[in-house]
Amino acid sequence: MSLTQKPQNMKNSKLLALLLLFATSQIVAQNRLDISVGLANPLSDFGSENLNNEDAGGAALGFSAGIKYTHQLSDNGIGLFAGLDFNYNNLTKNVQNDIEESFEDAGILGADYDYYSYLNIPLSTGLNYTYAANEKVALFGNAGVSFNLLNITDFVIESGGTTVTTEFDLANSVGFRIGGGVLFSESISVAIDYYGLGSHDVNGEARTAGLPPEDLDGDIAVNMLTIRLGYSFNL
Repeated sequence: MSLTQKPQNMKNSKLLALLLLFATSQIVAQNRLDISVGLANPLSDFGSENLNNEDAGGAALGFSAGIKYTHQLSDNGIGLFAGLDFNYNNLTKNVQNDIEESFEDAGILGADYDYYSYLNIPLSTGLNYTYAANEKVALFGNAGVSFNLLNITDFVIESGGTTVTTEFDLANSVGFRIGGGVLFSESISVAIDYYGLGSHDVNGEARTAGLPPEDLDGDIAVNMLTIRLGYSFNL
């Protein structure tokens, strides 16, 4: 009996191995569309609260949302990705308080402040690598270049019937994106990405009724880390 069962068991084992290999390769070979949301943590000068630092952005922990398409080039896990993200950051409370104290020291008391905030929109593309650990879990990594648009909202101060409005022009820069994460059951992903989006030349204009506008010029380097939870669609 054992002599007749052994070849059959070997065949079953080979069939099982082929099925597992096929299931694993399917995770790697599929193209995906990922939609994710999470946190945008400003780093370096972008998150610095030191007003004596000319490059300090004073950005607070914010919100991040993104969409990413991954195209696998072959079954070995190598592919390409393209992503578009929206990262929103307010100013930290400490920076807001420091700004108010600065104006109060200048004799402007009881003013109302509508603080500016940051919206970074990086468009990224580059290489992707996906490794199927098993039929339920896959690891992935991305590395590429990013073209970023930085929009800074208006900064408005009202005091004694006078309103000063500072408007900022849209700025842009080229940087990079690198990161990775885990894909569970081909649908749920957890990803961490670092964005070094470069130095942005920011121009603006402060306007007050009855006075000529004052031009503003500065630089803001944007670096951030995003942590996002996503849902993946296989295409």
